[in-house]
Amino acid sequence: MMLHYDFSDLVLLVGTNPLPNYVVANFFCARNHNLKRIWLIQSEKKDNQEGTVKLADWLVEVLENECSEIKKKGIEFKRTSISEIGSANIIKNEIESTVVADYRSRTDKSGIHLNYTGGTKAMSVHVYRTLEKQLGDSCTFSYLDARGFQLVFDNGDKSDDLRELVSISIVNLFRLH
Repeated sequence: MMLHYDFSDLVLLVGTNPLPNYVVANFFCARNHNLKRIWLIQSEKKDNQEGTVKLADWLVEVLENECSEIKKKGIEFKRTSISEIGSANIIKNEIESTVVADYRSRTDKSGIHLNYTGGTKAMSVHVYRTLEKQLGDSCTFSYLDARGFQLVFDNGDKSDDLRELVSISIVNLFRLH
């Protein structure tokens, strides 16, 4: 299936397994000519939660090594940390004050896409709800279906088998983990 991608901002939720984020980012970097920014929503280390800042660092490093389009297109990595990944209000406020505010302030934008595979369930739900409420039709959404090896979009579209479209070297696979 040939899908068209024209959003300028990709939002990824960084959880404890960064491989799905790598697959999604690699896929869109190669296929979306309008992609300008990749947002990594990470979590801060707290008493009751492990942070994902280091995993986000590794993800950026591996993406820059594996995806030549990132440097060629000048794709920028932007990051924001969620201080309390179980709090709806904190997630909402932090996404509004960073991702939404930044997106609204730009002239070089053509939509925002959230892949809600990573992060915690609370992060997925509340980032999704915040973007949908604040940006409406400017947003599209997807998740990575591990059973079908496809990206599944909320509008019903599906990518082809990602095992045929995305690769990673063994060195960088180990680097992610």
